[in-house]
Amino acid sequence: MSELLEELEGRGLRPELIILDNLSSLSGGVDENDNSALDQFLQFLVGVRHRGYAILMIHHAGKSGSQRGASRREDLLDTSIELKEPPKKDEDGEDLPAHPGAHFVMWFPKTRDKRPEPEEIELKLMEERGQLVWSVDDVKVIDSTIKLLKVIWEQKPQTQKALADYKGLTTGRISQVCKKLRQRGLLEDGQPLLLTPDGKEAVIEAFPEVEAKMLEQQELSFRGVI
Repeated sequence: MSELLEELEGRGLRPELIILDNLSSLSGGVDENDNSALDQFLQFLVGVRHRGYAILMIHHAGKSGSQRGASRREDLLDTSIELKEPPKKDEDGEDLPAHPGAHFVMWFPKTRDKRPEPEEIELKLMEERGQLVWSVDDVKVIDSTIKLLKVIWEQKPQTQKALADYKGLTTGRISQVCKKLRQRGLLEDGQPLLLTPDGKEAVIEAFPEVEAKMLEQQELSFRGVI
């Protein structure tokens, strides 16, 4: 590696970033759980850093969810980024909608400088107008009333009783929630139960994946500047 870097520097092709993908493949024959066995690798990293190179190391997680093997390799890092599986259930124990594409939570176990704000972000790979884009959002707890609003939009119940039967709740409880939604301007008055434009925006904010469906059903106009 050192000889290759010297050759690239001599040809005026000094790289701005070196990516090691992945550590397990590049350290064959080294006991991952042995801190002392990492000494040679760590010395190499220190030498490359002193020459002014930035290094990105990609590593696998173990069964516990943390990085696999000895933790000593993290001592030299300026920033450690971990990708976690997003939660499958909400705070009420209900299943969250599955996302068809790449979907994970990114957080920062270690930073030498100021902690990032927010410390966790949720990323989804989504299709918009025929292109793949990343949806980036704070990890948030979704208001249970907004989740009910999404059910109303998806199931289109004609009455509050029909909604109560679908959710397995009492009509009194559903009546209370619908009253709050109307007071917030998210649900139309009367029956059948219909979302207001603000209600649809609230559902999209909490569940971005439904926007495409609303556009397909001509319930929204294309938003943004073309």
